[in-house]
Amino acid sequence: MKLKLLALLALMFTSSTATLLAQKDHSPERAAHKEARQEVREELKAYRKEVIRPEILKARLSLETELNAEDRAELDRLRKIMKTRPRPDRENKSAERADRKAQREALREKTAQWKEEHAADLQTLDRLVTKYDQEITAAQTKLKALQPEWDAHRKSVMEKHGVDRKEKGERRHHRHPKHRHAAEGQEADDQLSHEERHELHRRRRFLLMNPAKKEDKEAQKAVTVSELPIQMEIFPNPASGKASLGLDLPEETNLRLSVIDENGRTVLSLGRQKFVAGQQNIDLDLSGFKSGRYTVLATNRSGKKSALLIVN
Repeated sequence: MKLKLLALLALMFTSSTATLLAQKDHSPERAAHKEARQEVREELKAYRKEVIRPEILKARLSLETELNAEDRAELDRLRKIMKTRPRPDRENKSAERADRKAQREALREKTAQWKEEHAADLQTLDRLVTKYDQEITAAQTKLKALQPEWDAHRKSVMEKHGVDRKEKGERRHHRHPKHRHAAEGQEADDQLSHEERHELHRRRRFLLMNPAKKEDKEAQKAVTVSELPIQMEIFPNPASGKASLGLDLPEETNLRLSVIDENGRTVLSLGRQKFVAGQQNIDLDLSGFKSGRYTVLATNRSGKKSALLIVN
């Protein structure tokens, strides 16, 4: 009996040791894989910031020129209201499961109350989405044309680091369209299918974007730096419909070009571009611009340069 017991213990010890050794052998592989995934996240984050985000802002800026002054003011008001919408507590990740469930229920109740209190504001937002439906569609169509390029880049980054997009951590959300029938008093979009509701929310977010926010920060930041040693000339000036910006650069440089109205709002952004040394011309599309005085601003980390533009 004792011999059988000793044999069993020896077998268990051998099995445990083999398991530990196997885990030890795989730990460098897991560490390397974890590091590769982190590199993928960092590369894609930088790509979104440097490539995708500017294109989205550019598309939203093209819509901004179509909005009248009254609707722009209404959107500014709605942006402030949307910031008051209840949000989940992202910091309290260590809460117990029961506590998290209670937090979700509390958030659901607060959100329902918030929607009820701001029903008129949501209707105003939807009215603006409907009013500018064609303009929103045109702007988003330009972005959809770039999606295959973005997807291809994402795939190439993952392949470069040997990361499978279907692995844990790269979960994809599969949407299952379903129709819900709204009861009296429910938010209007509740009667839409899942896909239709998702599209409505996407169009709301796009319209609520403040394309001038990031650009204005860059412009304000540039005020405190020195003037760039470049030459800028606009012709014709005054202009109507279109104009040309002439640049004379002493050396190759990166510049962010934008047009700002008298209220400090960025009404046209050409994004950040690399320019070679020498003279070159950039077309400015002024269609939709109201008569008035505008500032064409060129900025980078070293300084700024501006030129006055008058639109007839």
